[in-house]
Amino acid sequence: MSFADHSAGEESFAARIETERLGPESFRAVLVMITSQGGEDGVLRIPLAGEHPTALEARFAAKLAIEAMGRLPNAR
Repeated sequence: MSFADHSAGEESFAARIETERLGPESFRAVLVMITSQGGEDGVLRIPLAGEHPTALEARFAAKLAIEAMGRLPNAR
């Protein structure tokens, strides 16, 4: 799952969702943000929505978590 590039002031970043295998039947989705700095210092990996038995379920839970963030009272 990918998102468009964004800009926040002088800093720009791209974001995407990746799925990590934690065990034989355990996956989690991770929000990966890559800043204009690049390199290891420019990459943030934020786990979303805990562990799930399949990669598909992990991605679906991440999608719901991102949608919920957009409904927060102070979301812009």
